[in-house]
Amino acid sequence: MSRYLKSIIRKIIPLILIFVIIPLIAWSQDYLIQERDKLKIQIYEHPDLSVSVRVSGDGLITFPLLGQIKVVGLTEKQVERIITNQLSNGYIINPQVTVLVEEYKDYIYITGEVNKPGAYPYNEGMTVIKAIILAGGMTKSAKSKKIKIMRNEEEINNPNKDEVKNNPEVNIEDPQQGQKKFKTIKVNMEDLVKPDDIIIVPERFF
Repeated sequence: MSRYLKSIIRKIIPLILIFVIIPLIAWSQDYLIQERDKLKIQIYEHPDLSVSVRVSGDGLITFPLLGQIKVVGLTEKQVERIITNQLSNGYIINPQVTVLVEEYKDYIYITGEVNKPGAYPYNEGMTVIKAIILAGGMTKSAKSKKIKIMRNEEEINNPNKDEVKNNPEVNIEDPQQGQKKFKTIKVNMEDLVKPDDIIIVPERFF
């Protein structure tokens, strides 16, 4: 390997850490639990206390022995510490607690010239660049200055999107049952995204 190539690699690696790996790790750690998220809570060697539970509209979960616990606005690690502390208070000696978000309330969708297109959990304050990082970054063919978002502007006659999503008899193409209207907008990397946004990264034609 030439000295010139080694020099380039030494310069690229710190950039990868700064713009890809570190932001992705930080986002994962900073996700704040929201209403209707589903949590998977496991207590090591206590399967009777390991549960999957949906966060209520009041931001609460009900956990065995402990009753209701407020979790909205907290990270997984913060909820782990709360449950650990409460179980340690007369219930279990040195409990080992794991909390994971099993299902997210809201998603965004990323398509086009990204390495891992698909659906990703939405987090308050998420920007276009953070969303693209979740999707594995852009491909070499991506046209970064022409990224667009298809945004749901209105839900007709059916404000409850979960009802549409979970009921196979509801046809979203029928305007009488809940058709969605989308508007396509051009965005910059630092623009905020919203739940249900479809981020489109177009291909660059040479």
